[in-house]
Amino acid sequence: MSTYSYILLPQLLLDFMAAYSTSVGAEVGEAALARELSRENWYAVGSIREQLPNRIPRSPIKTTQNRQWLSVRVQLKWVVLRHILVLLPSIIWSYAALTALLNAFGNWGALVLIGYSSGWAICLWQQRNAIAPYLLGSSLDYTSNKSLTLRESPASTVNTVAVRSASSESASLQKLKQLKKALNKQVRQPSGVSDAIVGASERDFNKVLEQYFPGRVQTQLKFPFAINGREYAYSIDFAIVFDEIGVCIDCEIDEPYDYKSRRPTHCIDQQADAIRNSFFVEGNWIVIRFSEAQIVLHPHSCCKTIAALVSRIIGSNKFLREFENVPDLKPTPKWTKRQAKRMAKQRVRDRYLSRRVV
Repeated sequence: MSTYSYILLPQLLLDFMAAYSTSVGAEVGEAALARELSRENWYAVGSIREQLPNRIPRSPIKTTQNRQWLSVRVQLKWVVLRHILVLLPSIIWSYAALTALLNAFGNWGALVLIGYSSGWAICLWQQRNAIAPYLLGSSLDYTSNKSLTLRESPASTVNTVAVRSASSESASLQKLKQLKKALNKQVRQPSGVSDAIVGASERDFNKVLEQYFPGRVQTQLKFPFAINGREYAYSIDFAIVFDEIGVCIDCEIDEPYDYKSRRPTHCIDQQADAIRNSFFVEGNWIVIRFSEAQIVLHPHSCCKTIAALVSRIIGSNKFLREFENVPDLKPTPKWTKRQAKRMAKQRVRDRYLSRRVV
């Protein structure tokens, strides 16, 4: 990879993120993190693409409302037909009897007929207005051809939101439990603390890390290994450990050359860093490398990159909430041996170390 910062993820975490794929949305730092994960490198790190359905299913609420509207129309038609079949013969016989009464009693019969007709008209009008409430038990609008809109009471809405929130929280907790279970006893453990010298810029960055990840930062952890029967040990610059989910991050700071000897270090045409990265990634550590200039001049943006990565893994913006006003970290080119020698002659480290920012 040709720029800092860059991130190396173990295969176990990549598989987990693919299985429990979640979108953090347009969160702070997501664009920068996406660029990091999309770059190609020597290990299994690549872009994690979200799986989207080929077809969006229809809304079940709208379908239910359409079915209910059809049910209302059928019931109303049946009510009209029932009134015609049942009431019409009764009305005919009643008017026949009243006509005979009118012929027998003259004007008094006409008054009785008018009163009787008025009563029937009032009863039918009241029945018309009471049909829908009687059948449905609600105040639905049955005079429109549009899909019905069901009204929910405020209490029902609150209960629905509470159920969804509880369900989402339960799913998130279950995911984190699965992550911790997957990493349980799979992460390489240190054998102690090394006596490597810590520079002033690293001490300053340690303070910023503790500000955003309190109680999670450890320094100079020692990891022994053997080559051809000889014992060696790697020392981690900063270990950021999330015990609650089992995730461990090896945060490394790369300088272009040694300050005293002026010898080039961390060059892209050297294999030492690639071998070291492989050691930790195979031990299920995440490796994040920043250039020294980045942690000196932009320490808060470096921490934002770490927070964005952890948020992507757990599917939550919990660790990004403090970075809303922190800009994304800008990439810095890596260097070759030749470039590092030139940087040593120009005393590049002196320039940015004199501008240390905490």
